[in-house]
Amino acid sequence: MKNRLTKLIWFFWTICFVLASTGQAQTPPVLNITNGINQVGLNWSNPNSYFLLQSATNLTRPINWVVCGSGASGMANVQKSGPQMFFRTAQMVPLYQFAIFYNLDLEINPGAAMTVVGPVHSNGSIWATGAGSGTSRLVFSSTVDAVGTISNVPSPLDPQNVGRSGNVLYTFTDNNPLANYNPLTFAFGTNPSTDPTSFLAILQSPPPSLAPPNYTAAYSVTGLAYLQNAVDLIVTNAANGTNGTLGTNIMVYYQNPNNVPNYLIQVLPDVTSTNITGSGSSKATNIIYAYSYVTNVSFYDYREGKTVQAVQIDVAKLNSWLTNTSATGGIQYDNLNLGGGAGKGHHINSIYVFNNVTQTPSQLPAVRIVNGQKLPVNGLTVATPQPLYMLGNYNNTTNGSTFSLTVGDTTNTVPSALMCDAITILSGNWSDSFNPSTPLSSRTPADTVVNAAVYTGIVLSNGTHYSGGVENYFRLLENWAGNIVTWNGSMTALFPSQYATNFWQPTGNYYNAPTRRWGFDLNFTNLNKLPPLTPLVANFVTP
Repeated sequence: MKNRLTKLIWFFWTICFVLASTGQAQTPPVLNITNGINQVGLNWSNPNSYFLLQSATNLTRPINWVVCGSGASGMANVQKSGPQMFFRTAQMVPLYQFAIFYNLDLEINPGAAMTVVGPVHSNGSIWATGAGSGTSRLVFSSTVDAVGTISNVPSPLDPQNVGRSGNVLYTFTDNNPLANYNPLTFAFGTNPSTDPTSFLAILQSPPPSLAPPNYTAAYSVTGLAYLQNAVDLIVTNAANGTNGTLGTNIMVYYQNPNNVPNYLIQVLPDVTSTNITGSGSSKATNIIYAYSYVTNVSFYDYREGKTVQAVQIDVAKLNSWLTNTSATGGIQYDNLNLGGGAGKGHHINSIYVFNNVTQTPSQLPAVRIVNGQKLPVNGLTVATPQPLYMLGNYNNTTNGSTFSLTVGDTTNTVPSALMCDAITILSGNWSDSFNPSTPLSSRTPADTVVNAAVYTGIVLSNGTHYSGGVENYFRLLENWAGNIVTWNGSMTALFPSQYATNFWQPTGNYYNAPTRRWGFDLNFTNLNKLPPLTPLVANFVTP
């Protein structure tokens, strides 16, 4: 960890520069500061790491640090706001460069041998035990650190694994594992915070003051912390839509803050159908306009004990729409994203979905992704404040002929992230006809592969119920015994789930456990291969 303080003093004007970086320190950038009449110009460059620039008008605690720029190479013009100003940059580590990142207590007590490849961090404490003894151990092969303690026993709030202890191997032994580590956070609003609601808030709709049509605020550094303001496409629906039919209640918007003043455009529906009602003189013909790649579906969730009313994104149909050159095709929006005065420099690669269906004791609003084997060329991040369900294989081919199907193989993938309230994997054998009376023995899955970083919430241990731990991070609803779930990505748990709140239960009730073949996607160690809209965290050193 490094802390550097550099002062540049002018007549009646003082600027202070503070560098704070994480344990994964890179060479810090040189901050060049130009003092103007009404503003201060700053620029920096370091192509090997991201940095966040913040300013404050004094160093009297509590210090009010305000975000004023970010990037690997960046610049900012900051209005003078007092007789002196202070600036600091903090090295920002992409969240998905951790194999496991918890903003909460991290519990991991697998029932079989498990090896974690890649860095592990918890902003709480870590409770870790291996299964049985001998070769059924839990192995950490990279750095492990926690703000709290690191214990090789179960959490005192875990009633499931009482009596387990040890059988954990840390193969990296240089000052590792490391307890009492500084928290890793991102700057939300004006101050970095470890409060779980900050990690939750970026998934939620921004407050009116930071939302369109307030263009300047919505697309400021603070406004873009909200994923709804940062994505390419926004999908929403009405609360009273009819499920299972063409989505007359669904709306899609294209978002581009560079395309002033049309930074939020309603996307033209690309499907029409005819609905005839009545007969004779009362006969009426209605044209229904909808989207080929977005529909409403309904199915049952056995863990939550609720009927899920989901907005469904069909990725294969989305890909077709993105290359469709007709008047209602998506290529016009993709081209706007790519180039010209409004270009973002990449193909459309991010979607925010908000499902307006009302949550009730028997109904759960959610989002589901289907036909996601091949993603858009620049990858895809799907974000929602609600639960997310994955149906079938996801992100395992780029050409439809070669596939990445094993742990550690991501050669046929593109950068992808899933950001949601809770994550559930459904196999390709799943049927929406399954109902509360369908026995577990009749819900037989197919082996499934998912390659994506995941940003989500969990249900915490509370002394009566176990969270399920890292080993049950992915929710499952089928009889997976004898089948395999393969996953490559980055696993983060950042807040208590707000929608999907039923506790994990031992296997044999609503699912049986699969053979888990999970791995860290080493592509994420390359800044150019991170998923779209990857959040950045930093170890802030506060003067």
